[in-house]
Amino acid sequence: MFDPNHANFSLMLTIGLIFIVVYTIVYVIINWFLFKKAGQPAWAALIPVYDMYIFQKIAGLKIYWLIAVIIFYAHSTWLVIIFVNAVVSNDIYYFFGKNFLVLQLSQIFLTLFYVLWAFISVGLARRFGRKEEFAIGIFFLIPIFLGILAFNKRIRYQAFSEKA
Repeated sequence: MFDPNHANFSLMLTIGLIFIVVYTIVYVIINWFLFKKAGQPAWAALIPVYDMYIFQKIAGLKIYWLIAVIIFYAHSTWLVIIFVNAVVSNDIYYFFGKNFLVLQLSQIFLTLFYVLWAFISVGLARRFGRKEEFAIGIFFLIPIFLGILAFNKRIRYQAFSEKA
């Protein structure tokens, strides 16, 4: 049976939470400088859904893509609540058994989010004068390639033009 009070579980949870906090801090710092470089409000990096809106704006995508982001965040929040409930009730098998539909929906929404992120990656690469190969790097190694865009002084943001 799953035991959330077990020492190994606590250690894994602690290490995982530390990793998530450090990753989030690094991601926010990179986004802060990237948004500033693109002429957007840097504080937008601190607000979860709004930062994706700014990414879409920088990448030159239409506003209706934001619907995909909102659906993804809402579903992710729902999934976390169900998972925490399963852990607290000491029945992790409940999460995987009775919530099969939730897990299937999460796959669909996650796929939708990856499609959105692919479009954003290509748009970001183009707006900063990079090629599609750089977009692949943004897609798979987010903090490294966004960090290159944010901190490389030779890379400039090229605003979207209706004529181009």
